[in-house]
Amino acid sequence: MKNKILLLLIISLSFIGSAHAQIRGAVPGELYFSCLWYIDFNNGQVHNGIFRSTDYGKTLNLQYEYIEQRTPDQMEPGMLYGDAQEGALYNYADNKLWRSFDYGISWEYLEEKVWVSYATGYDPGEIYRRTDYNLYRSIDYGSTYEIMSESLSEPLSDVGTQSGQIYGFTGCTGEGYYLYQSLDYGQSFSGYKVDSAIAYWSPSGHHPRISRGAAEGELYLISWTPDYHYHIYYSSDSGQSWTEHYESGYNDVFRWSYSFTAGREPGSFYVSKGAFNPDGDHIVIYIYHSRDCGKSFPETWFHDMDSTFVHVPETKMIDTEIVANPNPFSGHTTFSLSANQNYDKASINIYDLNGKKVAAIPCQGKESIDWNGSDRNGTRLPDGVYFYNLSNGKYSSLSNKLLIQK
Repeated sequence: MKNKILLLLIISLSFIGSAHAQIRGAVPGELYFSCLWYIDFNNGQVHNGIFRSTDYGKTLNLQYEYIEQRTPDQMEPGMLYGDAQEGALYNYADNKLWRSFDYGISWEYLEEKVWVSYATGYDPGEIYRRTDYNLYRSIDYGSTYEIMSESLSEPLSDVGTQSGQIYGFTGCTGEGYYLYQSLDYGQSFSGYKVDSAIAYWSPSGHHPRISRGAAEGELYLISWTPDYHYHIYYSSDSGQSWTEHYESGYNDVFRWSYSFTAGREPGSFYVSKGAFNPDGDHIVIYIYHSRDCGKSFPETWFHDMDSTFVHVPETKMIDTEIVANPNPFSGHTTFSLSANQNYDKASINIYDLNGKKVAAIPCQGKESIDWNGSDRNGTRLPDGVYFYNLSNGKYSSLSNKLLIQK
């Protein structure tokens, strides 16, 4: 038991803020995830995986598995990069860069570099590498590189929506952030300071970051505020002006890791968050997809990724509005459904901030149901923030926030 607790503590400390890495694929609807997958306490092994979705995060399939007690030549999942060529991926971990041409199933070693950053290009086979003040460009999938600049002071963050366009984004709390742009493959950059009212805070290592869209000039800026809310800003002119499209509620940044990615079609944007399950032996991931440039996220998917996970059964998202009134509440609240659709074996499920289901209220055939704030054992839940939805395992409504208070 002591060894199990120690292993979990070590993994938990390294897991916070880095539960998963999310990237877009080469075609619309394609996503890849690199993450710590599950822990086998019986054998003392930690399993990592690379997963792929082709339907906007609705289902995930295991592409590659890695066990910590590995052979020396086995690749460790790390930071993924998606090429513009379908099926082509890169993985950087343990100071090594690897390449795949079969959607992440098999990998070949390319190079070993320390203190390096990469970004995949606008064109197929194009990848950039920055080491110290040197910027290199490859057009043959990282096999060979040509030096583009030997005095580069700007960072390397993302490429743009046209050939030769590269972005850099850097800064720190208190001093502000700067956006840089190159239109000549990184040979020269121009930049300006981003308004500190938009980007200036980094709670628990969650720094502001940018992600390019699919349309010309489309760029997203994800920024955090001291109240642990993230904001999604949108630009249609390569970052010269910004419009706020979304503000989240409170996020437990010490429990969950967050990842943000623009998709491969105009208006497509993803948010995902991952954390250990309550038992601490595997992770859970939520994926949210927007089709209106991050203004709303009607497509929400939950993945409970235990040791048996190889894919996620389809869950139909239903368009049923559930309202709790009053909300916040102290004694009782009433859940009202928009229509009595008589979903088979349906329940209103209550979840805490860790994603743990703490109550399930049967509601089949009912248009309203009263609840006194108790869990499955009849014990009053602690005051705080919860979420609720309607589900039976085969379908699910969107989640809504619920506040219990004295």
